[in-house]
Amino acid sequence: MNIATRCLLVLCAILFIFISSLTMIVALRTDVLTDIYYYLNDSIGGNYYPTVAIIIVSLIFLLLAIMFLVLGLKTNKDKKYVSKHTNMGEVKISFVTIENIIMNAAGKFNEIRNINASLTRSNEDVSVIIKVAVLPDVCIPALSEQIQGEVKNAVEESTGIIVKDVKVCVQSIYSEALTKNNVGNKILKV
Repeated sequence: MNIATRCLLVLCAILFIFISSLTMIVALRTDVLTDIYYYLNDSIGGNYYPTVAIIIVSLIFLLLAIMFLVLGLKTNKDKKYVSKHTNMGEVKISFVTIENIIMNAAGKFNEIRNINASLTRSNEDVSVIIKVAVLPDVCIPALSEQIQGEVKNAVEESTGIIVKDVKVCVQSIYSEALTKNNVGNKILKV
């Protein structure tokens, strides 16, 4: 659940709590809101059953509001895992495990450096984002397509989790700066 949905759920719960509390107060002490009192007095009269029905409905709304409030404030503990259901039960695979598989698959390419992988989950499948720096004189579209295929196959074969898409973000061209040491003719990598 994203933050906007959670905020709306909390606001809805607060509104439900307010309305149900106000309804119970009006049902028990009709002198609080005279307009509502006159309306309730005219429609309910002296019958006991409508008053009990209003209190029961108000309690149901109050319980629903408390339930929505708890759900709105509850954090999702499983958001760092992907669940895979098998015949024998449930298997949870952590994001860290999947990211390591991605790093190993992408690390097979000698043309890339500084690999950073992240993923997002939607139901039982994942979307992968790989950020890399490539060496100079590399055909970026062809290399990106190879990386996408290798990562998708590696994750799906290793985990059984469906990879929805693999996005490769080339952040820079990797170059090693070479400088000469003043003391000798050694070349140092900086």
